[in-house]
Amino acid sequence: MLPALFFVFMEKWHQGALPYEYQDGILNAPAVHAMFEADDPIAVYAQDSALFGELTQRADFAALLREKIAAVHALIN
Repeated sequence: MLPALFFVFMEKWHQGALPYEYQDGILNAPAVHAMFEADDPIAVYAQDSALFGELTQRADFAALLREKIAAVHALIN
């Protein structure tokens, strides 16, 4: 669930929807914005080996992320 929460948090940041200025010393802001501008941001996120290592090679991982991200959206909307 934590990767899904982080995805939705960064999605809100990308949209400018956070009620404060998010500051992260190691955040690659252009890369995160590019991810959310992609046709399938979840697929891009699921392939980030720096975050997920060997899980990026598993198709079921991307499917699980999609499910959990949808669950987070359902909780906050």
